[in-house]
Amino acid sequence: MVALNLLDAAAATIQPKQDELHTHEKEKNLQRHSPKPRPILAEPSKSPVVSLCNHGLLDQAVHALSLYDPSSSSVSRSTYMALLKACNRKKSLLHAKQVRSHLDEHHVCLEGSLGDYLVVTLAKCGGLRDACLIHHGLSLRTVYSWTAIITAFVDCGHSEEALRLYHRMREDGVEPDDFTFVSLFRACGNILDLGQGRKLHDEARSKGYHMDLFVGASLITMYANCGSVIEAENTFCGLHSRDVVCWSAMLSAYVQHGQGEKALLLYRQMRQEGVRLDMQTFVAALQACETLGDMEEQSVKTITLEITRALHADARKKSLSLDLYVSTILVSLYEKFGTLAEAENVFLNSPERNSAIWTVMFSAYVQNNQAKKSLQFYEQMVKAGVRPDEQTFVIVLQACCILAREQSVSDAGVPAMDIVRAIHMDVRSKGFSSNVVIGTVLITMYGKHGSLSEAEKVFNELYQRDIMAWNAMLSAYAEHGQEEKAFSLFERIKAQSMPLSDVTLLCTLQACSEIGSLELCRELHFIIVSAGMDQNSSLTNTLIHAYGSCASMADAQAVFNSLENSDAVSWTACITGYAGVGNSTACFDTFDRMVQADMKPDAITFASLLSACSHKGLVIRGVEYFHHMTTDCGIAPGLQHFCSMVDLLGRAGDFERLENILQGMNIRPDLGFWVCLLGTSRTHNELDIGRTAFRAAMVSQIQDGAAFILMSNIICNVGCGGV
Repeated sequence: MVALNLLDAAAATIQPKQDELHTHEKEKNLQRHSPKPRPILAEPSKSPVVSLCNHGLLDQAVHALSLYDPSSSSVSRSTYMALLKACNRKKSLLHAKQVRSHLDEHHVCLEGSLGDYLVVTLAKCGGLRDACLIHHGLSLRTVYSWTAIITAFVDCGHSEEALRLYHRMREDGVEPDDFTFVSLFRACGNILDLGQGRKLHDEARSKGYHMDLFVGASLITMYANCGSVIEAENTFCGLHSRDVVCWSAMLSAYVQHGQGEKALLLYRQMRQEGVRLDMQTFVAALQACETLGDMEEQSVKTITLEITRALHADARKKSLSLDLYVSTILVSLYEKFGTLAEAENVFLNSPERNSAIWTVMFSAYVQNNQAKKSLQFYEQMVKAGVRPDEQTFVIVLQACCILAREQSVSDAGVPAMDIVRAIHMDVRSKGFSSNVVIGTVLITMYGKHGSLSEAEKVFNELYQRDIMAWNAMLSAYAEHGQEEKAFSLFERIKAQSMPLSDVTLLCTLQACSEIGSLELCRELHFIIVSAGMDQNSSLTNTLIHAYGSCASMADAQAVFNSLENSDAVSWTACITGYAGVGNSTACFDTFDRMVQADMKPDAITFASLLSACSHKGLVIRGVEYFHHMTTDCGIAPGLQHFCSMVDLLGRAGDFERLENILQGMNIRPDLGFWVCLLGTSRTHNELDIGRTAFRAAMVSQIQDGAAFILMSNIICNVGCGGV
């Protein structure tokens, strides 16, 4: 059999996965697929095995079965049936196999209801291979055993095989029932086979099953999964009666396709018609609110928040608000709408908390830039004995990232990187050291803060690395001047035959820019073109900049000319490149063409223009650019602009203009700026400006040698004593 060939490779590792709808199906299926009453020999007195099964004592029941002496008594079929039902209830494959072994050892005939139910039990308990073997050995296979096998294959993710088995079932002369169709529609929905789903729908209609509530619900879900919401609606509207499962299936279909408004209208209709709401209904309605909450219009968000509150009130009335899953969605929703206090209230009133709801609460604080509170809650979670999962660690590390940014402005509190290291210890202790998602975040954190050895250690601990992990390590090297290591890592990525992402190429181009490796730059250019990424603006702009850093403006200009849509960054990269190689004429011409193309220059554009003016001593043009930047473009000058103007005007000895510009300076200069101004003052023996610069340099960094030397030279040249 095809099924048996598949099972040899897959059965041992496959675990059934079921959605909410199928949970209802299985409960009903268990009753429906229990064997029809057949003539069974009654035992003289009530079997102790049956009594143990009825009291839920499956271990003792199976043990009692093993004590039967076949020479003095035999086990009735009804006893075996009771045992199998108990195994089914407990989902115990181990006990089901023990019952099967007893049947084999005592050569019990498996024809009829006993064989059917053995197949059903083994399949439902996860013993797909054993179920197939028993099923294959039956001389008369019924719809019950066939449906059990088909359902098991669907549960295990082998929907195509399930559909093939259905065709074998029909060839075997067995007619499907309603539960067969339920599983078949699930199979079609899983593999998005709309054509096969429609054919089976026609077949179900011809047999009169299309009005069955469970069949109808599975049809709605199948059409929704296959992208045909209209057919899902038609099926829903065509049902003569609808239970909560059908309503919830239609609700979920709308949510699945982003039609939150329709979902909420349907929810309102459910209430008006007096449909008894269940957990799945509330979940779908809340998910509809999530869909609407993602919309940008504030008016929609405001209305959706009120609807969420109304749903929350409904859930409280139905005693569903304390359900963990509902609480988790509510916390997420209230955070999305910016009502953090309500999110906290739901969280604190939840009687139980798993890692999911803790993580959603952490995320709420992170989204609202309350990193410290997020980390405090993480500490509470650990103390409560809740095991963190992958997402938990990712969120708390994001909180550390926010905290690190805050501490770059204020040094208060425990250093963020110390907290990262403590969380890293938790990651190790919980067995997540080789988790690639958490590892990538840790590499990024360590890399951003210059802890390359720690980043490397995390990277080396990963058993399997995706391109994100490689990129994180590559970025760390590129950002911290480890160009050779970056190039070596890039070669390793290529050797792994991994698909190169734009981030991979961007980081490597950045390293090329730092050391001016024209050969590697051209190799990367070839890879970009070959991969069809030559119109990716981030890549091409970085490529232009890299060629400029390699002093190959012919290549840079060629890349620029090949762009279908150049942007301000592309133009600025060319301007910066020409300024860097000292070609001020091309630099200024490119700027003029940029303005003519209605591109807005930015602060970097003007920094390059002023640098070109400074190197060529073009005072008038430099002053004009500075004025154009501040007055016409409304760009506030930064430290780099002021440094260029100090150099430009200082070389020309135009200290009157220089003082006017410095008076308008509203940023805090660094030591390098004051040393630059001191150098200019020394060149022209400007004692007053030199004295001001020297004092400021001393405030920036006490006892700087360069500042003392420059100031002493000024004093000697001017011939006055004291500072």
